Amino acid sequence: MPRTKRKPNELKDMWEEHLTYEIEMLRAVVREFGRWRDHSRFTRNLLIESFAIHVRNLIEFLWPEGEPNKDQVIAEDFLDRPRQPRPQHLRKAYRRVSQEVTHLTYARSHVTREGKRWEVALGHEIERAFDEFVDAIPAETRAMLGPRR
Repeated sequence: MPRTKRKPNELKDMWEEHLTYEIEMLRAVVREFGRWRDHSRFTRNLLIESFAIHVRNLIEFLWPEGEPNKDQVIAEDFLDRPRQPRPQHLRKAYRRVSQEVTHLTYARSHVTREGKRWEVALGHEIERAFDEFVDAIPAETRAMLGPRR
């Protein structure tokens, strides 16, 4: 079944409040990773969880898999092209967030100390992909969304 075309005001609201929040938070966390040693263990854990959640949300937005739920916001809603397939390494990252952060799983207990590290490069990759998405938004839709942040 084809997706329902969203109304301009729905896209604008999503853009202004939620999409900009997701990318701004990811960018802020990536910056804070550069000051890792300045933070307490508690704050480091907050940064890791925030990083993981925003990475997961943006992966799901940019590269949804399967048939997205009708209420799910996806990049395709803003574009004049079909969605892009999710790269394999991002499938692994998405699964990792699900197993280690957003769900209580037995898999967590098997993750080594070294395996718990998150690579900031993943955040940079998602940032670049988001910027490419913004560049691909048709001019008419882009004008309606307002200035780029």
